[in-house]
Order: sequence, then structure tokens, then C-alpha cells
Amino acid sequence: YVAIALVSLVSCVKTGGEGALESPLVIDADIAASASSKAIITGTAFQDGHTVGLFVYHSETADVNSPAEMSGFSLYGARYRNIRAAHNTKDAANPWRFRFEGATTLFENIYLLNPTVATFEEGLAVVAYAPWIEGVPSIKEIPFTLGGKSEEMTDLMWARQNTHDKTVASDAGVNYKIVPDGNAKNVKLTFRHALARLDIGFRCKNQGSVITLSSIKLKKKDGSQTPLLVSGTFNAMDGTISNPANQSSLQYDYTDKSYTFQSTTDYTYVPMLICPQEYKADGDYILEFQFNWQTTGEGVQTPKYEIKLSDVNGGFKAGEVYTF
Repeated sequence: YVAIALVSLVSCVKTGGEGALESPLVIDADIAASASSKAIITGTAFQDGHTVGLFVYHSETADVNSPAEMSGFSLYGARYRNIRAAHNTKDAANPWRFRFEGATTLFENIYLLNPTVATFEEGLAVVAYAPWIEGVPSIKEIPFTLGGKSEEMTDLMWARQNTHDKTVASDAGVNYKIVPDGNAKNVKLTFRHALARLDIGFRCKNQGSVITLSSIKLKKKDGSQTPLLVSGTFNAMDGTISNPANQSSLQYDYTDKSYTFQSTTDYTYVPMLICPQEYKADGDYILEFQFNWQTTGEGVQTPKYEIKLSDVNGGFKAGEVYTF
């Protein structure tokens, strides 16, 4: 696991008056892996430069050991909205740096303050998504858009709140709420992939050929029964997408990565992220490829592949990889 040490986002320790207690918040963050998918972020650990967005809310259950879904999403404090955490591998002991949204000062740690032992009973919940995006108003309202340059391809991930994950048997009996009492508080966050990935393999037919990929376009055929979602609002509490934009095509530009193929035996694989979607019929989606040797214009044929139902086993699922 990647240990994120979160302490105060102010330069000095906060004070809350007589009886106030403060606890350092330590988050164990990892990335869920499966036999079929690790998406654009490959592996189960965050690497240098990867970012996470953090929200700290008031918990909403009276029983400290009873996990419950949140509904009100009341912030612990105005500054605890969309905190940016960036991974820094140069500091092995404390590899994360944090800053408030709209600020420039970086901090190494965060403390959570309990105003008084007598009055602070509800506790706190920490929720997270990745990668961090500026201007996110709520953990349930994260805007995203797919397509564009391959270097900017965003692998959306989400982690269940620390106050709830009934699906994990090992969580039985765990103290879900965070009640600052002067002791360090540990929260485990396992991030899950929200998008599906296509891995598209290329190799050269003729020895001595050198081919560079320019772009890949995923198109809906005329009369397609399957929507093609290219943007929307991501809910990092459950991984769902709302307000989707259904368009005719989705294109990624790979000229920034210089994917070049010259082997006649080994495939080179190129990633492409899409929204999860039930696939309705053969040929509803068409992959079109543009290479450096191609010309464009009337009468020019574009290499393409029509995706079959059998290629995707009925649909594109979050966190899965589909190889072509």
C-alpha cells in the first residue's frame, strides 16, 4: 500500500480551545487490480506525479461502528474541499504533498481537530477520487471529458468512503468513523477504475517497414443501438456517471507519444479509455486508424475494424481491458 501521511494544511498546529484534541490522519491508499485490468495507471501503487482529490465530511451515523451511506455531505471545513495530494517519490518517508484548492503553498501533513471531547460526537468521513481535478465542488460531481491527446488521457478512479463498505468481509467490526482524540487515525482507501480500456495491438506485415500511429477514432455506425459517451459527471461515491454526452465519435491523438511499429512478429499495444457501456449489436462501434503514411481526402480509404459482440462479451465494463 501507499501510505499517505496527511497532517495540518496550515504552517502551525491548529488550536481549538480548552479540551480540543487533534489527530494526524494517515491514509493507506492502493489501487485495485484484477486479472484483466490495471488501466492507464498500471499497478497497485501510486507513482511520482500521480494525484488524488480528498474531501473530509462529517459522518452521518450515531453508531461509531455502524457503516452508513452519507446523504448530506456536510464539509468538515471550507478548506477541506477538494484537497490536492501529489505523490513525490523523492521522499520515501513522507511521499505526498498537499495543498488547498486555489492555494500555492504545499504541506506535508494534516491534522483533524476535535473542538471538544464533549461536543464532537458524529466523527468524520474521508472520501477520495483520482486524479485530482481543479474546481470539483463535491465528491459526487466530478466533471470529465474523454478524447484529445494521449498524454492527457485521464484514468478516473474512485474509493469508497471510510465509513462504508459492506462488501468487504474483513471490514467487520472496524471503527469506520474518525473521531479525533489525539491519536493517529488510519483510513484505508482502495481505488477502483471507473472506465474501460481498449488495448489495440499493431505490428508490421512487411520486414523493414516503420509505421507511426497518428490517431485512433471510435465511431458509432449509422443507426447504432449503442450510445457512445464522451463526457459527463462522475460520482466517486459509487463510480457512476451522470449527465452523459452521447456523440458520434471519440478520438485520441497519439502523435505526442510516438507509437512506432516495425516488428513483424511482436505487437505493440496502444491504450484507449472509454465509458462503460452495454454493447448492443455487431458493428455498432467502428475503430478507425490514421498512420503517418496515410493521406486524407475524397476517395482515400481509412483502415478500420468493426467491433463484434463476441469481442467484448456483451459490453464494456469498468476496470476491464479489451484487447484487439
